[in-house]
Amino acid sequence: MKIAARIALVSVGLAWGGLALAEPACTYREEEVAAPATAGDSVTLLNVDPPEGGELRKDMVVVADVQFQIADFRPDTYFILVMFPTAGFGGVSPGDTADTPMLQHSSGKVRLCVPLQEVYDHPRVLWPLSMSFQLLKKTDTRSSLGIASTPKMKFKSADAPANQNLFPDEYYDALQRTNTYFDTRAILYKVCIARFPAAQPELTKAYRAWEARHRADIELVAELQFEDLKNTAKGRADFAASIADSMFAASLKSYEGFPPAVLKRQCDMKLAEFADPDDTTDLVVGDQMAILRKHSGKDRSK
Repeated sequence: MKIAARIALVSVGLAWGGLALAEPACTYREEEVAAPATAGDSVTLLNVDPPEGGELRKDMVVVADVQFQIADFRPDTYFILVMFPTAGFGGVSPGDTADTPMLQHSSGKVRLCVPLQEVYDHPRVLWPLSMSFQLLKKTDTRSSLGIASTPKMKFKSADAPANQNLFPDEYYDALQRTNTYFDTRAILYKVCIARFPAAQPELTKAYRAWEARHRADIELVAELQFEDLKNTAKGRADFAASIADSMFAASLKSYEGFPPAVLKRQCDMKLAEFADPDDTTDLVVGDQMAILRKHSGKDRSK
């Protein structure tokens, strides 16, 4: 199972139930607990109902008690999410990020209420369901960083949808690798000609020739990546485009922040790669492209 975090590029959060005290339903709560002697950030599952290995159903609300410790605590910065792995790289957590309560203490325990209907309706969640609890640190208004996690737990899912797991893991792995490969070169080209204008004529000539040789593969990967993002966005093409733009902009900003000497070496390496008559692109991503063509049924090279 291929799992990685794209928490900054996909909407995640928890939904919290709010019922009268007399009702035997789950409600979110946090209480302070004295920190153990060990330092560092941690999150530990104390109890979950149904228990690991138990039967889940779409109409259920999973109830979990989780203990946490934060070494460098700051208010309105840390929160806990439950994550269900999705096909490829990523995960989903039901609800709206804006409604996720921030932790109020440096150490304590929380009761989390996790409704499963949205998880069941997600087009790419992996079956049978598994989940883990993540302690996250908010880095800005749109992104967060995972700092601790519980081990993943697996459950039975008798009422799983019939059309589960459309593609195998190797497809999503290949899509991630090829998209990163082609996007990285497009981004570096943009950054290099902007930072080193004198290199633009030579670099543009080499890059455009390389791009033309691999245009069919570049276009296929872009198409499949957009389809994947649109599935993640539940069919919303506008949301998918926004996610794609955000991913590209984040990578662009990262390379723009390189020190001049480091970036210059990267640019020189890419110029040599683009101009190399023994183009190694097919050797690097050829197997992954074959996997994408096999499972998608699409082949732009013909």
